[in-house]
Amino acid sequence: MRCTVERGNTRRCAMPASESPSAPAWAMARRMLAARCTACVPSELGGGGAALRGMVPAFRGFDSSILSTLWNIGNVFSLRRWPPGSIGIRPFLESRPTGRFQACRSDVPSIETGDTPMPRPPFHRPSSPCRRWLARAAATALALATAAGGAWAQADFPNRPVKLVVPFAAGGSDTMARAFAEKLGAVLRQPVVVENKPGGAAIIGSQHVAQQPADGYTMLWLGGGSLTPVLIKDLKFDILKSLRSVVSIARGGMTLMVPGAMPVNNFSEFLAYAKANPGKLNYSHTAGSILLATEMLKSKAGFEAVAIPYKGSTQVATALMTNEIQMGIDVPVFYLGMIKEGRIKAIAHGAQERSPSLPDVPTLAEVGVRDLTFAFSYGIWVPAGTPDAVVEKLNAAYNEVLKDASIRERLAQAGVVPVGGGTEVHAQTVKAEHDMWAAAAKQIGYQPQ
Repeated sequence: MRCTVERGNTRRCAMPASESPSAPAWAMARRMLAARCTACVPSELGGGGAALRGMVPAFRGFDSSILSTLWNIGNVFSLRRWPPGSIGIRPFLESRPTGRFQACRSDVPSIETGDTPMPRPPFHRPSSPCRRWLARAAATALALATAAGGAWAQADFPNRPVKLVVPFAAGGSDTMARAFAEKLGAVLRQPVVVENKPGGAAIIGSQHVAQQPADGYTMLWLGGGSLTPVLIKDLKFDILKSLRSVVSIARGGMTLMVPGAMPVNNFSEFLAYAKANPGKLNYSHTAGSILLATEMLKSKAGFEAVAIPYKGSTQVATALMTNEIQMGIDVPVFYLGMIKEGRIKAIAHGAQERSPSLPDVPTLAEVGVRDLTFAFSYGIWVPAGTPDAVVEKLNAAYNEVLKDASIRERLAQAGVVPVGGGTEVHAQTVKAEHDMWAAAAKQIGYQPQ
């Protein structure tokens, strides 16, 4: 942009036509302010709304006709409508002298767009109170437009397919997610597509969702209680800050299991056996949470066992059935068939209530191990900053799905209890889980692997 001072301390500003079309509106506005061209605005805001969307990120994705209508409301303030062919910058106010606007128009400089000069009205020295009034009016109009546009967009949510990210490989945890996605799509009247993004102990998928636009169209299916520096070494991702909870789907607990051939049938018999065979017991772990949970149980109950790492539940099940390990703590859903066949025995459950899929297995509290749980939960997250109206709409939809009899039956078969409730329930649960793991790690001096 080029500005020159002319007679009467007026400014004549011009922006080459070859430059202005590609320049973002906010950059153009900043350059005009730097040139003290305070009574100018980017051109063609009323002719499609593209520049306004560039200036205000909240307007992205809104219909251009809505933006044009909002901007053209400015005609109430006698805004000049320049031809669609003009590019660059244009006067803010009409030049005809009427009452209060006479002082305001005195601040309008002479303008050029490209090589075509625009008429310069006669004016006198600008009025500071008037400039302040114009600034307040412009700020108020922009705030109203932002609020109105945001409300319209949120009321229309969702108007396209929604994505549900599962941060694990297909065929495992995503089975339940896919069942929910089908029911959720019927409630929202839009397809809900499940996408698997495994790796990094759920960190890769979680970070992917956190980096998506905060518009509700990308959700995360995850508990989140294990995403803590207490369990994962050098963890930089903070789920409670990077994501926002939508709803708590269910809660459950891990189960203590032993080989079917071990001569024990309950927890008290297992404890006696462990104490009678010090240093001879091995236990499995596939994650930091399981390792810490087992170490806490050893500390509380007073027995010794050696940790052996495994890659997954399939390997743990094989190790239990072959007596390679003498105990294992894991989510019971992967072992239900083997438990029913007697090849593996479940002797204690780590949740606050008994598992719906293992109603005969007592909780840790019932067998005498108090102030210790192997509890977990899972729910739905969206990127931080997602509007309240969108989060509440998703929350209501998930709560509706949780009422479905077939969904509740599937949750019971998985050994978990449906939760639901408000938008903050899951975040509060995860915060409590993080605090639980931190206290447990401090008590036994555990260091993340």
